[in-house]
Amino acid sequence: MIAMKEPSNVVIVGNGASLIGRGLGGIIDSYEEVVRFNEFRTHGYEADVGNKTTIWFNNHDTDKSKITSLVPLVRPARMYVHEWNVPDTAPLLLQKAIEHSGVSTQVMRVKKKLLANMTAFAEEKYTMWSSGAIATWMMLQEAENVILAGFDWWHQPAKFHYMDEQQFHYHLNSGHQPKVEKRFFDRLAEAGRLQYLYE
Repeated sequence: MIAMKEPSNVVIVGNGASLIGRGLGGIIDSYEEVVRFNEFRTHGYEADVGNKTTIWFNNHDTDKSKITSLVPLVRPARMYVHEWNVPDTAPLLLQKAIEHSGVSTQVMRVKKKLLANMTAFAEEKYTMWSSGAIATWMMLQEAENVILAGFDWWHQPAKFHYMDEQQFHYHLNSGHQPKVEKRFFDRLAEAGRLQYLYE
């Protein structure tokens, strides 16, 4: 079941429903860095998705009050915000709100140049990168390779997330594009930069 070609200390846990029933929570938590994104949930799903979170990526759709209420429970060491349409001060305001709750999580903004670098690597005219793709590219700036789990949306699963009943859907000509992102991840895999915890 586990298909790792070489050691990696980073696992990026997506929100895909394919995680359910695999019992990989202990393996996920064994990694030094466990990266999650957006409105993930571990409570009640620990056996399959683990409980550890060291790095948390959040997009502009995430409500700040929801983040600040969860940070004391999750306690990630770092948080990255990619809010492209808000002032550069947004991470600073979030940092202050988190510090007010007594947690020392460091908040940083993902630089817009990152998107351009991703697009150049993909060699496609595409800028609507998902949080999972952004998190993967960002972590590859620090690690030689990463492990992915819960990345299944290009297979058009019945459920979009493991933690809710949202049905899979996407707009053919706007928003995130699963097929484009699958090609992006395939290129990274071919370059030896990522592997999947399961496929």
